Amino acid sequence: MFRDAGLLAAVRARLAEPDALGGQEPYRYAALLESWGSEASSALPEVLSALGRFPQQMTRALAAVCAPGNRAEAGDALRRAARSGQPEGRLGAARTLYELTGDAEPVLALLAERLEDGDAHGTREAASIAAGLGPRAAVLLPALSAAVGDPAADRTVPRFDAGIAVAEALWRIAGRAEESVPLLRGALSATGPDWMRWTVSRAARVAVQLGDEGRPLTEELLRLLPDPHQTPVVVRALCAVAPETLDGPEAAGLLLASAEMDADPFTALDALLGLGPAAMTAEHRRRLTELAERDPRVTASAVEGATASADERFQERAREVLRVFRGEGEGA
Repeated sequence: MFRDAGLLAAVRARLAEPDALGGQEPYRYAALLESWGSEASSALPEVLSALGRFPQQMTRALAAVCAPGNRAEAGDALRRAARSGQPEGRLGAARTLYELTGDAEPVLALLAERLEDGDAHGTREAASIAAGLGPRAAVLLPALSAAVGDPAADRTVPRFDAGIAVAEALWRIAGRAEESVPLLRGALSATGPDWMRWTVSRAARVAVQLGDEGRPLTEELLRLLPDPHQTPVVVRALCAVAPETLDGPEAAGLLLASAEMDADPFTALDALLGLGPAAMTAEHRRRLTELAERDPRVTASAVEGATASADERFQERAREVLRVFRGEGEGA
């Protein structure tokens, strides 16, 4: 990113009068400052002055430009924004406060409020943030447990997604597999339109984290294994929770088929590595080599303009997997 003292001065001048900002200006200035990071530390006073008016945009900019010596001043401003600022910016301010100073009290209080509201989207967001806090969020365990009811009572996507987030939080905060497993089972057993697969996939990804504690989910995971859209993440989950249930060569063939039809191809490569070279037959290696070297694009679903780049990244990753397998010995 090109750095220009004149541009920084202009941004500071605009932020110094936050009431005069309009349209996309707050977003653009915040993005510039965030990209510059500590090189824009001189803009801290102006960012602080704009924080109350544009908390959602300025909290990330504040975290980027704040030098260690200014954290106390920034922390005071963020604490005020978290406790009495604009409602839509309070949580962002509290999270940034925690990142800068380690003060978790405001973010924990706000997360508790969201969990008690009962809104599925709010529950999912709060649980996801709580999971990132780990054991520091132990005070939220009762609220997390109460935030989702019977997994079979409300089988809507928002509720499933909220339950998955709560399951991950309960596990990462306190290792509560006994509560996490039923929530994940509900999502893994869900049926519905094609777009429901993203929810199922999220549940499988959380199951990976549980390791052996996720063994009760084996039946649900095995049922999903033949679905090419789910195969990659399900193989990873089964490798974690019940590796003995997988036939290595059969699973490798399913993973290659998934990659060949552009169904989560990067995860398919990671799952192949997890299976190891013993699962790769000569035919599997031929198919993987073709994926790594063929001209037709693998990631055909990528956004136009990024397709070529994504395809190149996939093919380079496939070549890396081949090199690993060649280094570890030939398969059957």
